[in-house]
Amino acid sequence: MNWFYAFNGQPTGPVTEDQLAELLRNGSINGATLVWRQGMPNWLTLAEAIPGLVTPALPSAETPALPSQSGPPLVPAMAAPVPHGAPTPAPDSWIAEEELLAGDYSVDFGATLGKGWETFFKNPLLLLGGAVLIWLLIVASSLVPCVGSIVTLVVTGPLLGGLWTLYLRQIRTGAPDLGLIFSAFGPRFMQYFLVHLVPALINVVVMLPLLAGIFFTAFGMAAAGGHRGGPPDFQAIWAAIGVGALIIWGIIAFLTVVASTALMLLWLFAMPLVADKGYDFWPAMQLSRKMVMKHFWWTVLFMLVLWLVSMLGVLALCIGLLVSGPVVFATLCHWYESVFGRLRPKSVVP
Repeated sequence: MNWFYAFNGQPTGPVTEDQLAELLRNGSINGATLVWRQGMPNWLTLAEAIPGLVTPALPSAETPALPSQSGPPLVPAMAAPVPHGAPTPAPDSWIAEEELLAGDYSVDFGATLGKGWETFFKNPLLLLGGAVLIWLLIVASSLVPCVGSIVTLVVTGPLLGGLWTLYLRQIRTGAPDLGLIFSAFGPRFMQYFLVHLVPALINVVVMLPLLAGIFFTAFGMAAAGGHRGGPPDFQAIWAAIGVGALIIWGIIAFLTVVASTALMLLWLFAMPLVADKGYDFWPAMQLSRKMVMKHFWWTVLFMLVLWLVSMLGVLALCIGLLVSGPVVFATLCHWYESVFGRLRPKSVVP
């Protein structure tokens, strides 16, 4: 028997009764969460609908269930549509963008990383398979004769959007569906493409001083005799370029890398906002920037922690990346969920 349940402001499912029990055990839902199945006239709390499933010792849900509202039931981005004729769940916990921006959020490193670890080990083959498939498709696109770089640029954004969708679906419902990787290849393809392309182009512009400095240094090395095949004469290089110029270039290079990294962090959640909330690329970039700026230095520190986790995978003969990579991405998805999970979608994502 299939059930739908209210989670993060949206009817989610279908799930079996066993899956409801698992969600109850891990604290994603509780006895007050509203549920519905075909044949029921109205949504009921889980404790009312399946009283034998709920025990007092079970943990409470992280997110309240859905508010009363008129009109047709919402169709969530990460779940199958609620069957025609299903009643609208209540109450609604969606919040508007203005309310999200006016509020605040906390960054709990340990809890979020723990959730990422737990999510991966609930279905490691699906999440690892999705990540590896994305990597293989991007590598394969780069091998297309003559136009490989263009093909890679075109498909990378939608594929990454599909990966966000796959992981968020797994977090919210536990339902495996590897086909979600290709969900971005549809009517909103251009938004996925642009939310990947535009930040990349802006970063290229930001990096131009660094690229110019590299060219300038290479030219100085050639002028100093390094091009003759022997080891570079660094004294001649310093003399040819000038100590002052090298120091200035070093400062510019440092500031350029810092600026590029900061932009990457500010737009960290732009892609999932397009994939999950139906935002267009530019509003998604703006909202991500505003929310990250609320705790920018905590974000920097958290990303450093995740980088260290990834490096542990590299140190484990690189095989560890097969675990650390998906765990880090699942952690990012939980981080996104804690910040943007209750945000009202701009549109229904196909």
